[in-house]
Amino acid sequence: MKVVCIKSMYKNGLKNGLKKGKAYEVIEIRMRNTNKFNDRYKIIDDGGWAAWYNRETVIPLEEWRSKQLNELGI
Repeated sequence: MKVVCIKSMYKNGLKNGLKKGKAYEVIEIRMRNTNKFNDRYKIIDDGGWAAWYNRETVIPLEEWRSKQLNELGI
């Protein structure tokens, strides 16, 4: 599964290592049945580090594509 970075963030003074608009391969998923916005995706960032990111930072590729088409009015 692939996810797309929608927001580069700083945590503890360090940038998260993701580039906005870039797709990343998911290594592991933690799904929360109660609220999909709490889902977490483990990916390897541009610095080569594996870390967990939530839906504030990355969303599934299919969802990102759908949002892009909606913005274009297609």
